[in-house]
Amino acid sequence: MCLASAEIFDPGTRTFAAVGNPAFARVHHTASILPDGKVLIAGGTADQHLDSLEVFDPSTNTFTSLSSTMTTPRSQHSAIVLADGRIYAGRRENSDLLLFDVNYQSDADNVSPNIVFRSDSKTGFVPYTGSGVVVHFRLKRGRAKENRHWGRPEFMTPLLDGQILAVVSVLDNRIFLIDMQDLSLKATYSFNGLFGFGSILTLSPDGTIGYISSTPTGEVIKFDIATVMNWKAGKPSGACPDNYHKNGTLC
Repeated sequence: MCLASAEIFDPGTRTFAAVGNPAFARVHHTASILPDGKVLIAGGTADQHLDSLEVFDPSTNTFTSLSSTMTTPRSQHSAIVLADGRIYAGRRENSDLLLFDVNYQSDADNVSPNIVFRSDSKTGFVPYTGSGVVVHFRLKRGRAKENRHWGRPEFMTPLLDGQILAVVSVLDNRIFLIDMQDLSLKATYSFNGLFGFGSILTLSPDGTIGYISSTPTGEVIKFDIATVMNWKAGKPSGACPDNYHKNGTLC
């Protein structure tokens, strides 16, 4: 919430006193003391990132908007008064952050393992293991479009030139194959090996074989990507998992 109000603190009396209202309600702006004792208020955020400026005069307790603006809207930026009285304003945000987390209030679910983008670079996918959700979002709008529940999604790997998304589900030892165009579930594969946090599906150089680490057991689980190829050709599909010890011998 942004407020269009201001107060002055008197350290002698340890009290606050209201002063004139700023021209704009804003948050995450900077306030820089100028050589003449006035204060420059720059940028910040309201319903969008701001490039506006105003000056507070402590002798009259009033704010005055400036006709000039910053060349770039800025929020949570730095503002440094230079030796000649000019002010350097730089870095931080000038566009909205992408907010994905569907369960940000939970300490156990505030980190997503990875982000995968579709081949058109316009759509992305983010897994949240604690919520059991894969968030589907569009880069242009920066908003989540749709959430889908697939087990306990950890790391995701795109297959077949980005058409199919393989989602590793931890704790229940499954892999979900998701169509990245319509978000439909195409297949679910179950394995004897244990998938833990950090289990990642990695493809062979030719893309035909996948290997998944089993963090609880130290095994590597072999996954036949050709089964996905069969599905694309309209043939029945099924997983062909083989378990390998970390020393490379077959279980």
